[in-house]
Amino acid sequence: MLELLIGSIFLSGSLTVFSLFPTRRISFAIWSPVYMFPGAYTIFGFGGYMYYRFSSDYSGGFYDLGVTNEQLAHGLAAFLVAVGAFFLGVLAFFFSSKRARCSRVRERRTTTLTASTLRRNGSVNRKATPKTIAFLLLPLFLTVAGIGPDALISRTDYLLERYHYVLVLGSLLSLPAIFYLGVITPAKNDLAWRATCVAIFFLYQLIFLSMSTRRIAVMIIFYISGLSLGGVRRRTIIIFTATWLISLPLLLQIPLELRGMANQGIEPLFHNLSSISGDMNFAKRYAETVDTGVRNLTFGLPLAGYVGSAQHIPLEALAVGINPLPSFIPLPGLSSWDNLRDSLRVTQYIPYSALGELSNHGWLWLILYYFSVGLAAAWMDTGTRHFEGQLSRLGYIGGCGLLLLFSVTSTQYNLRSSSRLVWYAIAIAAGWRLLCRIRLKKKRAINPAQNLARSA
Repeated sequence: MLELLIGSIFLSGSLTVFSLFPTRRISFAIWSPVYMFPGAYTIFGFGGYMYYRFSSDYSGGFYDLGVTNEQLAHGLAAFLVAVGAFFLGVLAFFFSSKRARCSRVRERRTTTLTASTLRRNGSVNRKATPKTIAFLLLPLFLTVAGIGPDALISRTDYLLERYHYVLVLGSLLSLPAIFYLGVITPAKNDLAWRATCVAIFFLYQLIFLSMSTRRIAVMIIFYISGLSLGGVRRRTIIIFTATWLISLPLLLQIPLELRGMANQGIEPLFHNLSSISGDMNFAKRYAETVDTGVRNLTFGLPLAGYVGSAQHIPLEALAVGINPLPSFIPLPGLSSWDNLRDSLRVTQYIPYSALGELSNHGWLWLILYYFSVGLAAAWMDTGTRHFEGQLSRLGYIGGCGLLLLFSVTSTQYNLRSSSRLVWYAIAIAAGWRLLCRIRLKKKRAINPAQNLARSA
C-alpha cells in the first residue's frame, strides 16, 4: 500500500504543476494524446482496481492470475506513476519548445476550431471534391471484390474464414478512409454534400455488418475522430462518443450473433437482426458482453501487478524492448528478441505488459519511459494544432492515432510491441513533415516570382 500512496502523491504533484501552467487552456480534442492517453490510463487503472479488488467473478477463469491485494496496489501505483511522468513530459516540451508557446498564443487569439474556420483557410475545402469521394470508395470496392458479389448478397458460412488478400487490403484501408471521410464531412456547408458523406459511412457499415465483423464498432470511433478534426463542435463530439461507448457492447455482440446464423449476407441481414432483437436471452448476453468488455479493458491492472512483482527481468530485455531496430538487426552483445520472447510471458496466451515490465525494472525506468512518451505526445499535439489546415498536419495526425493505440496496447502487450507504436508514430510524423518541407522548397524554386509577390 505504500507504493500506492507514493504513486498517488506523484500523480497529484504532476497534476498540480500541470494545472498551474497555461497548457490547461488547450482545447480538448478526442484525437489528442495529451488528453486521451492519461484519460485511458486513469480509467483502466482505477476501473481495474475496483473490478478485480472487489469482484470474485473472474476467479478460476482465464483472467485469474492469482494476484494478491498488494500486487493489485502495485499495479495501480504503476498506472498512476506512468500518468504523472507523462504529464511531466508534456510540461517539459511546452516549456522548452518555441513552437508550442507560439501555438498556444495563436490558439488563445483565435476561436475554437470549427467547420467555418476550416472553410476560411480553404485547405480542407479544396480537397473535398467528388474525386475525393470516389477515392474514399476504393476500399469499399476492394472489399466487395474480395468477398464476391454472390457471397456478399447471400451465403451460408462465416465470410472471414475465407482468406483473400484483396478482402484484407480493402478491410485495412477502410479505417483511414472512414477517418478522412469524417474530416471532410463538415468541410462544406451544403446539405447534399454532408448527406452524401453520411450515406457513404452507412454504406461501409452495411457492408461490414453483412460480413459479421466487429469492425463496425471500430469504424464508428474513427468517423467520430475525423469529425472532431473536421471542425464539429466539441459538445457534439462528446455526445457522439458517449453514445458510442454505451452502444459498444451491443456493437460487439451483434456480429457474434450474426456469425451463428444459417444464412448470412445483405439479403437475410434485416431478418437476422429482427430475430436477434426478439431473443429473450439477448439482454443477458448483452450484460455478459459488458462484463467481458470490462475485463478486457481492465485486465492490464492485475497484469501490471503480477509482472511488476514477478522475478526480476534482466536489464538486457529493457534494451531489446525499446530498441527501434527490426528483429533481424540485433544490438551487439544483446540477445535477440526471438530468444527473449518466450521468457516474457505469463502463459502461452498472456504476454507481459509494457507497464509491468517497466515497473519490474524499477520506478526510475518507468518514469523516464513515460516522460519520453509525454514529450512525443506534446510534440505531435502541438504540430497538429500549429499546422491547422495544412498538409503537414496529416503526419502528426497519424502519430497521434498510433499513440492512442499505444495507450491500450501498453497495458496488455510486451514492451517491444508497444514501443514500436511510439517509434512508428515519431517516424511517420517526422518523415511526413520532412517530405512537406522538400515539397515546399521545390515549389518555391519553381515559382520564385509568385513567392516574391506573396511576400510583398
